[in-house]
Amino acid sequence: MGTGQAGHAIWNVMLVERPQWAHWLPVGIGIGIAIYFSLPTEPPSWLGGICTVAVLILYFLIRSDIGKLCVLVLITLSLGLAAAQWRTKSVKAPTIHERTGPVRIIGEIERLDLGEKRTRLILSSLNITGRDKDRTPGKIRLSFKGADDLINNLLPGTRVSVFAILRPPPPPSMPAAFDFQRHAFFQGIGAYGFILGPVEVIGDGANPDSQSLIRRIETLRLYISKRVHSLHGDASGAVAAALMTGHRSYIPEDVMQDMRDAGIAHLLAISGLHIGLVAGIVFATVRLLLALVPMIGLRIDAKKTAAWFAIPAALAYAVLAGLTVPTERAFLMTGLMLTGVLIDRRA
Repeated sequence: MGTGQAGHAIWNVMLVERPQWAHWLPVGIGIGIAIYFSLPTEPPSWLGGICTVAVLILYFLIRSDIGKLCVLVLITLSLGLAAAQWRTKSVKAPTIHERTGPVRIIGEIERLDLGEKRTRLILSSLNITGRDKDRTPGKIRLSFKGADDLINNLLPGTRVSVFAILRPPPPPSMPAAFDFQRHAFFQGIGAYGFILGPVEVIGDGANPDSQSLIRRIETLRLYISKRVHSLHGDASGAVAAALMTGHRSYIPEDVMQDMRDAGIAHLLAISGLHIGLVAGIVFATVRLLLALVPMIGLRIDAKKTAAWFAIPAALAYAVLAGLTVPTERAFLMTGLMLTGVLIDRRA
Protein backbone atom coordinates (compact mmCIF):
# COMPACT_ATOMS: atom_id res chain seq x y z
CA MET A 1 0.00 0.00 0.00
CA GLY A 2 1.44 3.37 -1.00
CA THR A 3 1.51 6.51 1.07
CA GLY A 4 -1.43 7.99 -0.81
CA GLN A 5 -3.55 4.88 -0.33
CA ALA A 6 -2.68 4.77 3.37
CA GLY A 7 -3.67 8.42 3.74
CA HIS A 8 -7.02 7.82 2.05
CA ALA A 9 -7.65 4.77 4.22
CA ILE A 10 -7.00 6.80 7.36
CA TRP A 11 -9.23 9.56 6.03
CA ASN A 12 -12.09 7.11 5.40
CA VAL A 13 -11.78 5.80 8.95
CA MET A 14 -11.85 9.37 10.28
CA LEU A 15 -14.99 10.12 8.24
CA VAL A 16 -16.74 7.16 9.82
CA GLU A 17 -15.78 8.53 13.25
CA ARG A 18 -16.77 12.10 12.40
CA PRO A 19 -19.64 12.23 14.97
CA GLN A 20 -17.02 11.55 17.67
CA TRP A 21 -14.58 14.30 16.64
CA ALA A 22 -15.88 16.72 19.27
CA HIS A 23 -14.96 14.21 22.00
CA TRP A 24 -11.30 14.55 21.01
CA LEU A 25 -11.27 18.31 21.54
CA PRO A 26 -10.49 18.12 25.30
CA VAL A 27 -7.90 15.43 24.56
CA GLY A 28 -6.01 17.73 22.19
CA ILE A 29 -6.25 20.66 24.59
CA GLY A 30 -5.00 18.46 27.42
CA ILE A 31 -2.02 17.34 25.34
CA GLY A 32 -1.24 21.00 24.61
CA ILE A 33 -1.31 21.76 28.35
CA ALA A 34 0.94 18.76 29.01
CA ILE A 35 3.40 20.03 26.39
CA TYR A 36 3.59 23.36 28.23
CA PHE A 37 4.35 21.73 31.58
CA SER A 38 6.93 19.39 30.03
CA LEU A 39 9.03 22.27 28.67
CA PRO A 40 12.32 22.69 30.58
CA THR A 41 12.07 26.51 30.62
CA GLU A 42 9.27 29.06 30.48
CA PRO A 43 8.43 29.81 26.83
CA PRO A 44 7.78 33.36 25.57
CA SER A 45 4.38 34.63 26.71
CA TRP A 46 3.27 35.16 23.10
CA LEU A 47 4.04 31.60 21.96
CA GLY A 48 0.61 30.03 22.53
CA GLY A 49 -1.33 32.90 20.99
CA ILE A 50 0.94 33.18 17.95
CA CYS A 51 0.79 29.43 17.34
CA THR A 52 -3.01 29.46 17.52
CA VAL A 53 -3.31 32.36 15.06
CA ALA A 54 -0.73 30.80 12.72
CA VAL A 55 -2.48 27.42 12.50
CA LEU A 56 -5.85 29.15 12.01
CA ILE A 57 -4.45 31.01 9.02
CA LEU A 58 -2.92 27.76 7.77
CA TYR A 59 -6.32 26.07 8.03
CA PHE A 60 -7.86 28.51 5.53
CA LEU A 61 -4.89 28.23 3.17
CA ILE A 62 -4.86 24.43 2.94
CA ARG A 63 -7.25 22.90 0.42
CA SER A 64 -7.02 19.16 1.09
CA ASP A 65 -9.36 17.61 3.65
CA ILE A 66 -6.59 15.52 5.21
CA GLY A 67 -4.45 18.64 5.61
CA LYS A 68 -7.34 20.51 7.25
CA LEU A 69 -7.82 17.64 9.70
CA CYS A 70 -4.14 17.73 10.65
CA VAL A 71 -4.33 21.49 11.15
CA LEU A 72 -7.42 21.06 13.38
CA VAL A 73 -5.33 18.79 15.59
CA LEU A 74 -2.63 21.47 15.74
CA ILE A 75 -5.27 24.07 16.64
CA THR A 76 -6.40 22.07 19.69
CA LEU A 77 -2.78 21.63 20.80
CA SER A 78 -2.15 25.37 20.40
CA LEU A 79 -5.30 26.20 22.36
CA GLY A 80 -4.09 24.01 25.22
CA LEU A 81 -0.68 25.66 25.19
CA ALA A 82 -2.24 29.14 25.12
CA ALA A 83 -4.67 28.27 27.94
CA ALA A 84 -1.84 27.01 30.16
CA GLN A 85 0.23 30.13 29.51
CA TRP A 86 -2.74 32.42 30.20
CA ARG A 87 -3.52 30.63 33.46
CA THR A 88 0.11 30.80 34.56
CA LYS A 89 0.32 34.50 33.82
CA SER A 90 -3.02 35.28 35.51
CA VAL A 91 -2.00 33.72 38.86
CA LYS A 92 1.63 34.85 38.87
CA ALA A 93 2.50 36.63 42.12
CA PRO A 94 5.61 37.27 44.25
CA THR A 95 6.92 34.28 46.19
CA ILE A 96 9.12 34.18 49.28
CA HIS A 97 12.36 32.35 48.48
CA GLU A 98 13.96 32.24 51.92
CA ARG A 99 12.85 31.49 55.45
CA THR A 100 12.09 34.63 57.46
CA GLY A 101 12.30 35.27 61.17
CA PRO A 102 9.24 36.35 63.18
CA VAL A 103 7.59 39.21 61.27
CA ARG A 104 4.43 41.22 61.80
CA ILE A 105 1.80 40.35 59.19
CA ILE A 106 -1.46 42.18 58.61
CA GLY A 107 -3.89 40.52 56.28
CA GLU A 108 -7.46 39.62 55.50
CA ILE A 109 -8.74 36.11 56.16
CA GLU A 110 -9.81 34.50 52.91
CA ARG A 111 -10.34 30.99 54.20
CA LEU A 112 -10.19 29.04 57.47
CA ASP A 113 -9.73 25.31 57.98
CA LEU A 114 -10.55 24.69 61.60
CA GLY A 115 -9.37 21.57 63.39
CA GLU A 116 -9.14 20.09 66.84
CA LYS A 117 -5.37 20.52 67.05
CA ARG A 118 -4.44 22.78 64.15
CA THR A 119 -6.09 25.65 62.29
CA ARG A 120 -5.02 26.93 58.89
CA LEU A 121 -5.60 30.49 57.74
CA ILE A 122 -5.21 31.77 54.20
CA LEU A 123 -4.54 35.52 54.30
CA SER A 124 -4.68 37.99 51.42
CA SER A 125 -4.36 41.80 51.04
CA LEU A 126 -1.10 41.49 52.94
CA ASN A 127 1.19 43.95 54.63
CA ILE A 128 4.41 42.27 55.82
CA THR A 129 6.88 44.23 57.91
CA GLY A 130 10.18 44.81 56.10
CA ARG A 131 8.92 43.67 52.70
CA ASP A 132 8.09 45.98 49.82
CA LYS A 133 4.72 45.78 48.13
CA ASP A 134 6.18 44.39 44.91
CA ARG A 135 7.83 41.54 46.88
CA THR A 136 4.77 40.75 49.01
CA PRO A 137 2.90 37.53 48.08
CA GLY A 138 -0.73 37.76 47.10
CA LYS A 139 -1.68 35.07 49.63
CA ILE A 140 0.02 33.12 52.42
CA ARG A 141 -1.09 30.08 54.39
CA LEU A 142 -0.45 30.07 58.13
CA SER A 143 -0.90 27.29 60.67
CA PHE A 144 -1.87 27.74 64.29
CA LYS A 145 -1.54 24.86 66.75
CA GLY A 146 -3.61 24.49 69.87
CA ALA A 147 -7.15 25.45 70.83
CA ASP A 148 -7.94 29.15 70.87
CA ASP A 149 -11.38 30.69 71.47
CA LEU A 150 -10.49 33.65 69.28
CA ILE A 151 -9.57 31.39 66.37
CA ASN A 152 -12.93 29.65 66.67
CA ASN A 153 -14.72 33.02 66.40
CA LEU A 154 -12.85 34.24 63.30
CA LEU A 155 -14.66 34.50 59.97
CA PRO A 156 -13.57 35.08 56.36
CA GLY A 157 -13.26 38.77 55.63
CA THR A 158 -11.84 39.63 59.06
CA ARG A 159 -8.61 41.65 59.04
CA VAL A 160 -6.06 40.35 61.53
CA SER A 161 -2.54 41.03 62.72
CA VAL A 162 -0.17 38.21 63.69
CA PHE A 163 3.48 37.41 64.30
CA ALA A 164 4.58 34.51 62.11
CA ILE A 165 7.58 32.72 60.65
CA LEU A 166 7.38 32.32 56.88
CA ARG A 167 9.04 29.82 54.56
CA PRO A 168 8.84 29.24 50.81
CA PRO A 169 6.56 26.48 49.46
CA PRO A 170 8.47 23.18 49.76
CA PRO A 171 9.72 21.35 46.64
CA PRO A 172 8.73 17.73 45.91
CA SER A 173 10.10 15.28 48.48
CA MET A 174 11.32 12.99 45.68
CA PRO A 175 11.30 12.93 41.86
CA ALA A 176 7.77 12.64 40.45
CA ALA A 177 6.24 13.20 43.91
CA PHE A 178 3.52 15.75 44.59
CA ASP A 179 4.79 19.21 43.68
CA PHE A 180 3.81 21.56 46.52
CA GLN A 181 5.47 24.50 44.81
CA ARG A 182 3.40 24.12 41.65
CA HIS A 183 0.24 23.58 43.67
CA ALA A 184 0.91 26.69 45.76
CA PHE A 185 1.73 28.75 42.66
CA PHE A 186 -1.60 28.03 40.99
CA GLN A 187 -3.41 28.60 44.28
CA GLY A 188 -1.75 32.02 44.45
CA ILE A 189 0.00 31.14 47.72
CA GLY A 190 3.47 32.68 47.93
CA ALA A 191 4.54 31.42 51.37
CA TYR A 192 3.71 28.98 54.15
CA GLY A 193 4.29 29.59 57.82
CA PHE A 194 3.06 29.27 61.39
CA ILE A 195 1.73 31.82 63.85
CA LEU A 196 3.56 32.77 67.05
CA GLY A 197 1.34 34.11 69.81
CA PRO A 198 -2.26 35.32 69.59
CA VAL A 199 -4.25 36.46 66.59
CA GLU A 200 -5.29 40.11 66.90
CA VAL A 201 -8.46 41.24 65.14
CA ILE A 202 -8.10 44.78 63.79
CA GLY A 203 -11.30 45.17 61.76
CA ASP A 204 -13.26 44.05 58.74
CA GLY A 205 -11.76 43.92 55.28
CA ALA A 206 -12.85 45.98 52.29
CA ASN A 207 -13.10 43.96 49.07
CA PRO A 208 -14.87 44.17 45.71
CA ASP A 209 -18.36 42.67 45.52
CA SER A 210 -17.12 39.50 43.79
CA GLN A 211 -14.64 38.81 46.58
CA SER A 212 -17.29 39.72 49.15
CA LEU A 213 -19.63 37.07 47.70
CA ILE A 214 -16.89 34.44 47.90
CA ARG A 215 -16.21 35.41 51.53
CA ARG A 216 -19.92 35.15 52.37
CA ILE A 217 -20.05 31.66 50.91
CA GLU A 218 -16.94 30.66 52.88
CA THR A 219 -18.49 32.15 56.02
CA LEU A 220 -21.66 30.12 55.50
CA ARG A 221 -19.64 26.93 54.93
CA LEU A 222 -17.63 27.58 58.07
CA TYR A 223 -20.74 28.33 60.14
CA ILE A 224 -22.43 25.09 59.03
CA SER A 225 -19.27 23.09 59.77
CA LYS A 226 -18.97 24.57 63.25
CA ARG A 227 -22.66 24.06 63.97
CA VAL A 228 -22.75 20.42 62.86
CA HIS A 229 -19.54 19.63 64.72
CA SER A 230 -20.72 21.35 67.91
CA LEU A 231 -24.02 19.44 67.92
CA HIS A 232 -22.18 16.13 67.48
CA GLY A 233 -18.80 16.65 69.11
CA ASP A 234 -17.53 13.17 68.32
CA ALA A 235 -16.15 11.78 65.07
CA SER A 236 -19.63 11.37 63.60
CA GLY A 237 -20.14 15.14 63.70
CA ALA A 238 -16.78 15.68 62.03
CA VAL A 239 -17.63 13.27 59.22
CA ALA A 240 -21.10 14.82 58.83
CA ALA A 241 -19.54 18.29 58.54
CA ALA A 242 -17.12 17.00 55.89
CA LEU A 243 -19.97 15.49 53.87
CA MET A 244 -22.02 18.69 54.05
CA THR A 245 -19.40 21.37 53.41
CA GLY A 246 -16.19 19.61 52.39
CA HIS A 247 -14.32 20.73 55.56
CA ARG A 248 -12.38 17.65 56.74
CA SER A 249 -10.17 19.31 59.34
CA TYR A 250 -12.40 18.26 62.26
CA ILE A 251 -11.96 14.55 61.49
CA PRO A 252 -9.50 12.95 63.97
CA GLU A 253 -6.41 11.45 62.37
CA ASP A 254 -7.13 7.95 63.70
CA VAL A 255 -10.63 8.01 62.17
CA MET A 256 -9.22 9.26 58.88
CA GLN A 257 -6.65 6.46 58.90
CA ASP A 258 -9.35 3.88 59.63
CA MET A 259 -11.33 5.15 56.65
CA ARG A 260 -8.25 4.92 54.44
CA ASP A 261 -7.56 1.37 55.61
CA ALA A 262 -11.18 0.42 54.92
CA GLY A 263 -10.99 1.93 51.44
CA ILE A 264 -13.86 4.38 51.98
CA ALA A 265 -11.94 7.66 52.38
CA HIS A 266 -12.96 8.62 48.83
CA LEU A 267 -16.54 9.01 50.08
CA LEU A 268 -15.48 12.23 51.79
CA ALA A 269 -14.80 13.83 48.40
CA ILE A 270 -18.02 15.55 47.34
CA SER A 271 -18.59 14.07 43.90
CA GLY A 272 -21.12 12.11 41.86
CA LEU A 273 -22.67 10.13 44.71
CA HIS A 274 -23.38 13.21 46.82
CA ILE A 275 -24.53 15.53 44.02
CA GLY A 276 -26.65 12.72 42.59
CA LEU A 277 -28.30 12.09 45.95
CA VAL A 278 -29.15 15.75 46.47
CA ALA A 279 -30.48 16.21 42.93
CA GLY A 280 -32.34 12.88 43.09
CA ILE A 281 -33.98 13.64 46.42
CA VAL A 282 -35.14 17.08 45.28
CA PHE A 283 -36.27 15.71 41.91
CA ALA A 284 -38.27 12.84 43.45
CA THR A 285 -39.75 15.01 46.23
CA VAL A 286 -40.99 17.76 43.90
CA ARG A 287 -42.40 15.26 41.41
CA LEU A 288 -44.17 13.33 44.19
CA LEU A 289 -45.66 16.48 45.71
CA LEU A 290 -46.98 17.59 42.34
CA ALA A 291 -48.46 14.14 41.71
CA LEU A 292 -50.27 14.31 45.07
CA VAL A 293 -52.26 17.31 43.84
CA PRO A 294 -54.17 16.10 40.75
CA MET A 295 -55.35 19.60 39.84
CA ILE A 296 -51.68 20.62 39.39
CA GLY A 297 -50.14 17.31 38.36
CA LEU A 298 -52.55 16.85 35.43
CA ARG A 299 -51.95 20.33 34.05
CA ILE A 300 -48.16 20.70 34.13
CA ASP A 301 -45.24 18.43 33.28
CA ALA A 302 -44.20 17.29 36.76
CA LYS A 303 -41.02 15.65 35.48
CA LYS A 304 -39.68 18.82 33.87
CA THR A 305 -40.77 20.96 36.80
CA ALA A 306 -38.87 18.66 39.17
CA ALA A 307 -35.79 18.99 36.96
CA TRP A 308 -36.04 22.80 37.16
CA PHE A 309 -35.89 22.51 40.96
CA ALA A 310 -33.17 19.83 41.03
CA ILE A 311 -30.60 21.76 38.94
CA PRO A 312 -30.31 24.81 41.28
CA ALA A 313 -30.41 22.50 44.31
CA ALA A 314 -27.43 20.54 42.96
CA LEU A 315 -25.60 23.79 42.14
CA ALA A 316 -26.22 25.18 45.63
CA TYR A 317 -24.84 22.02 47.22
CA ALA A 318 -21.82 22.06 44.90
CA VAL A 319 -21.04 25.67 45.86
CA LEU A 320 -21.56 24.89 49.56
CA ALA A 321 -19.14 21.96 49.26
CA GLY A 322 -16.39 24.22 47.93
CA LEU A 323 -16.83 23.62 44.18
CA THR A 324 -13.74 21.41 43.93
CA VAL A 325 -12.82 19.67 40.68
CA PRO A 326 -14.71 16.40 41.50
CA THR A 327 -17.72 18.48 42.57
CA GLU A 328 -17.67 20.54 39.37
CA ARG A 329 -17.45 17.39 37.27
CA ALA A 330 -20.33 15.75 39.16
CA PHE A 331 -22.54 18.83 38.85
CA LEU A 332 -21.88 19.11 35.10
CA MET A 333 -22.80 15.45 34.60
CA THR A 334 -25.93 15.76 36.74
CA GLY A 335 -26.90 19.04 35.09
CA LEU A 336 -26.46 17.47 31.64
CA MET A 337 -28.78 14.61 32.57
CA LEU A 338 -31.43 16.97 33.96
CA THR A 339 -31.11 19.24 30.91
CA GLY A 340 -31.84 16.18 28.79
CA VAL A 341 -35.07 15.76 30.76
CA LEU A 342 -35.99 19.40 30.09
CA ILE A 343 -35.49 19.16 26.30
CA ASP A 344 -36.94 15.63 25.93
CA ARG A 345 -33.62 14.03 25.07
CA ARG A 346 -31.99 10.89 26.45
CA ALA A 347 -29.33 11.67 29.05
